[in-house]
Amino acid sequence: VEAKISEFCALMERRPAAAATLRIGFYQTRKKAQWFGSKDERLYWEQWYINLAVLETEAIGTPDGDAAAAAAHAHTEAALRAAMREVVRVVNE
Repeated sequence: VEAKISEFCALMERRPAAAATLRIGFYQTRKKAQWFGSKDERLYWEQWYINLAVLETEAIGTPDGDAAAAAAHAHTEAALRAAMREVVRVVNE
């Protein structure tokens, strides 16, 4: 999980104004028989897709960059946390 998070953050740093889709999947693994041996198969029982659009402060068009950037960052972080809490709440039901 940590490696995928780091990979996603690095992608967003390279393309700061890009839109991305974050997929969270819950699955179990089982062995699937094949002709020569077996293969692990993922059986997804739930998947979530969260669309993200990361905007730079300059792209927002605010005159006071630092305060606006901090406010935008706090708003985005709160929205992402709320989305993640909703995922966990629904999965735990």
